[in-house]
Amino acid sequence: MKSEKKIWDKFLEFEKDHNLFALQDDRGTYFWDIVRFQVYIAILWGESTKAKRTFFFVLRKVVFMLCDILRLLFLTKSKENFFYMTSRNKDEKGQLFDQNSQAVYDCFSPKNSMVLESHYLQTYKNSKIRNKFLLPQLFYRHLSHYKKQDFSSIRNLIQEEFGKEFDDSFFNKLMKTYYADCAFYSWLLKAKKIKRVFIVQNDVQKALMIAAKELGLPTFEFQHSVVDVGYLLYNYPKIDHTERQVILPDTLLTFSPFWLQDVYLPNVKIVAIGNDYFLKPLQEAVKNKGTAKGLTVISTDVFGQILSEFLVKSEIQKILQDIPVYFKLHPYQFGEKKNYEEKFKDFENLKVVTNEWSVGELLQQSDTIFAVQTTAIYEALQAQKKVIVLKRSSYERQQHIFEHSNLYLVDTEEEFADALAQEIDRECKTEYFAPFEKERFLRLL
Repeated sequence: MKSEKKIWDKFLEFEKDHNLFALQDDRGTYFWDIVRFQVYIAILWGESTKAKRTFFFVLRKVVFMLCDILRLLFLTKSKENFFYMTSRNKDEKGQLFDQNSQAVYDCFSPKNSMVLESHYLQTYKNSKIRNKFLLPQLFYRHLSHYKKQDFSSIRNLIQEEFGKEFDDSFFNKLMKTYYADCAFYSWLLKAKKIKRVFIVQNDVQKALMIAAKELGLPTFEFQHSVVDVGYLLYNYPKIDHTERQVILPDTLLTFSPFWLQDVYLPNVKIVAIGNDYFLKPLQEAVKNKGTAKGLTVISTDVFGQILSEFLVKSEIQKILQDIPVYFKLHPYQFGEKKNYEEKFKDFENLKVVTNEWSVGELLQQSDTIFAVQTTAIYEALQAQKKVIVLKRSSYERQQHIFEHSNLYLVDTEEEFADALAQEIDRECKTEYFAPFEKERFLRLL
């Protein structure tokens, strides 16, 4: 895995020096902002591979798709609000909800809001329309007359600067998807007479944003993860951008005033409205100070292998032998749970966790978090927990909190043991997640 150290700065300079935001495709569309994030991720970690799907998975997907088409065309009436959600947290009934947008969704009557979920095949609290990727495909993607384009000029620039080879199919797939999704969302927003659009990013929803803007609809996006200088979905080179060169929401709603202080997001109104779904479990975790003794490891699809390889070392298992350990998988890893359980089969006091417990709930059982880079680090610090950061890959993106008294950077087993033995500074208080301000949000409307 490549080091991400300062590559974000190099990427921003590359965009600026070559005036990439001025590039247009054969249709006259400024395409760089549509593809840049996927290009950046591919340079860092390579292109993702699709997991193998069983026959029953595909069958379920087809059944859900047919049901969603019927709901969308015949059962969903006109609505004022459109919510694009990514629901990953379970409520008391076992239904998945989106903790980033739920408080705002509850500000409206459910009868006035339409919800489209992303691609997970689960039972959701707010919507039965689930297959984001299938609907645009069915209506537009396979029926469009998109002609393949030549992207050799930008491919050559990227290869020269970063040593990463792309082929035209990479860009053509992204652009075909973009055009198809634009057509789909334009039809959907007009057909359902939507008045405002709310988005939680899962991958990149540029097509939904541009469709809303062309119809004159205000767009609101919810912060749903760490926003820092290295997250280039929310950081741009400091240059003047003309209309349509950059596709961003009108308003970005954040967890607290802490966020987005060191990034450049052109022509976006940033409003801190807070989030009780993050905050309240942290407040409960603070009450449990001194009683919770577990260690929670926060995995992701990118860092899971790095963290697991460190944990299976005999020295680490010996250090942790009397401590309950929770290995929390990212939603993209839920299908790999059995693989991780097999990897940790000799680690008797380690439990692999999917979404049966949220990060906030795990913090109530733990006094230490171990991770590389994640939003959970900020949750843990606010909950007055100890955070141990493994110095691998993109850990330096979090350098704005490295001076925190409860955060320790480690590279070796010895440093990990030393950090684990440190006392927690209970006097250090920070606020990365503020209370939800309903009235402040409503004034935005």
